[in-house]
Amino acid sequence: MTLTKKGEDKEEHQPEAVGIYPKSAILWYNKGVDLHDLDRFEEALVAYEKAIEIYPNLIEAWKNKGRVLVSCQG
Repeated sequence: MTLTKKGEDKEEHQPEAVGIYPKSAILWYNKGVDLHDLDRFEEALVAYEKAIEIYPNLIEAWKNKGRVLVSCQG
């Protein structure tokens, strides 16, 4: 999804997509990215963990999970 403003439409379509494809690691990962961009770290962490649970080899989800954890500490 291409956005024109930070956060525009992100929350509106995420539940829809994840609801349709709840076993899609990439959708959970993208949801995590969007939530992280909105500084919603706890929710982003949950989304990354779900992506990792579905597809443990999704390296970007692991890296971004680490970034969220660092953001929460500092």
